[in-house]
Amino acid sequence: DTTDIEKNDVVAILDFCPDDPHVVQLIMEQVPVFYWFDHHESSRKMYEKEKFKDIHTPPGLFVTDSKENPMAACELLYMYMYDCEYQDIPYYIRLLGRYDVWDHASDPQVLPFQYAMRAWLGDPRTNFQQWKKLLNPSKSDNQLFQKLIEHGKFIQMYEAKESAKKAETLCFEMEFEGRKILAINRTLESSKFFESIYDPKKHDLILQFAYHGDFWKLSFRTDRDDVNCAELAELWGGGGHQGSSGCVLKELPEEILKRIYNNG
Repeated sequence: DTTDIEKNDVVAILDFCPDDPHVVQLIMEQVPVFYWFDHHESSRKMYEKEKFKDIHTPPGLFVTDSKENPMAACELLYMYMYDCEYQDIPYYIRLLGRYDVWDHASDPQVLPFQYAMRAWLGDPRTNFQQWKKLLNPSKSDNQLFQKLIEHGKFIQMYEAKESAKKAETLCFEMEFEGRKILAINRTLESSKFFESIYDPKKHDLILQFAYHGDFWKLSFRTDRDDVNCAELAELWGGGGHQGSSGCVLKELPEEILKRIYNNG
């Protein structure tokens, strides 16, 4: 919806790929300054395919990462705003960024910090002063964050035990678009939920699907380099990353319906 945008506005899209490229084009043609910070593979494809570079000239930029050097939108934005290199990004911003690009093994504090932030920080729209501490933490802030990380480790341990029990009961195997899938009829679960039963040697990817009132939401995730979740989601009008993507549908695909009602 571009009705609230006026011709002299400065527009920035952050960590989001619109479903309709026409919406992006309308914005570009209407405003004098347009920025797009995003790391989704589908965004890069849209930007190149639609030749958006030719539509909108500076001031404004499309800032993204690459498959060889994946970066979260928060990392991309910080480097641009402060004109710095990756190593100059505040440590806690990097921890959040590494979680977002599924680089969970680069630092043992990535996951505990993520759990602690979900429990403590919440929505930045209602707790912005606490979020600001991530940018320039004081000595006391650093001490607080380290305590939160320790708490996050216990949250992580508890979640792992609960997830293992639920995943064993609720997940099932099926084929979808020629791929071997580990599926579950619920969404919003992290990759850790499936850790006890997901086997990349056996499963091409994980599928989560659920009804959200008036549409079905499908989410795809994989740890395999030879599987591209973004391409799969694009078949159904969605997009995302190679390792994580999603789409929204009015009705479930026939393959999923058959598996649910006919048990394969």
